[in-house]
Formats: sequence, C-alpha cells, structure tokens
Amino acid sequence: MDTHAIRILVADDNAAGRELMRTLLQMEDYVVYEARDGNEAVEMARRLRPDVVLMDVHMPVLDGIEATRLLREDPLTRSIPVIVLTASATPDERRLAVRAGCVGYLFKPVDMVRFPGQLDQWLRVDQAAVAA
Repeated sequence: MDTHAIRILVADDNAAGRELMRTLLQMEDYVVYEARDGNEAVEMARRLRPDVVLMDVHMPVLDGIEATRLLREDPLTRSIPVIVLTASATPDERRLAVRAGCVGYLFKPVDMVRFPGQLDQWLRVDQAAVAA
C-alpha cells in the first residue's frame, strides 16, 4: 500500500505518547497530525478529514469514547476509522469503544514491530468497505 498520502490523526494527551506515535508513523511515511484532547481531535478530524484516527481513551476535556461518538454522528467524519489506543483494557471499556464506533483496539505500549502491519490491515479493510 502506498502510504505517502495516508493521513493519520493521533489524539493523545500524553506528549511522549504522541511523539512516539509520530516517530513510528513518519518512519512508515505516513502524514501525522496531533491532537491533545478529544475536543481538539474532533475539531481537527472535521477540518482535516484524516484517513484514520488513533484515539486515546482517557483524555481531558473530552474522552476518546465520547469524541468517537461525535465523529460517528457527523456526516463529515462518520466514515473515518477510529482505532482506540489505551493502556487500560477492561472488557467494559472495549465494549464502550465498539459501541461508540471504533474499528480497532491497540494496547499501550504499542508493539512497534507489529503496529505498521496492523495499521495497514485496518486501512485495507476500511478501503475495501468503501469500494464495495
């Protein structure tokens, strides 16, 4: 897959987490945007319409679950896949993420070896759904 035009919004309140994701994604030639909270993520997704959003769950202002719900309710952003990034992985949190409309779930710390392939797989599935 040609990743040069793939735009990814990373929403995480932790600056070190955003930096790690940015570095990893840029090594794979993705274009990376960063949001510090859920509200900023929703605003940026509406404005930039990235190809995918990597969304932390626990953030100030607006958490990742509610931000995902807002993205799903908006016709401009409802088709953007959202992948949850979280250090906590309770079954309840996973159910909430799926109900909110997340298409994937990644645990922090991200497995840097497997992550590019996982992301590529999610993008392929989403693009195949759009083409169908």
